[in-house]
Amino acid sequence: MPDPSQPVEILLVEDNPVDAMMIKEALHLAKIRHQLSLVEDGEAALRFLRNEHPHEQAARPEVVILDLRLPRVSGHAVLGAMKSDPGLRQIPVLVLTTSAAQRDIAKS
Repeated sequence: MPDPSQPVEILLVEDNPVDAMMIKEALHLAKIRHQLSLVEDGEAALRFLRNEHPHEQAARPEVVILDLRLPRVSGHAVLGAMKSDPGLRQIPVLVLTTSAAQRDIAKS
């Protein structure tokens, strides 16, 4: 059970600065105590989650907010890698996308 006195560790994987700013503002307005880490592509997200360079000291996120449309490695690939890794599969993932395509929704 998480300690309610401690901020929630959140990893935001978002390449659009405007969308990242809106998510930060939403967290602030919701008064959610959090520590937010931001990476801008799927490759960086996987390095962060695996504590690989330059994220060796990164805290393990308690939740990941993941955009599907990312450069380098897609959000779908990040989600697939997380769910196939026993050390990462328990981390809840909130998927964000501007896609209205049913296949994107179903695949996630």
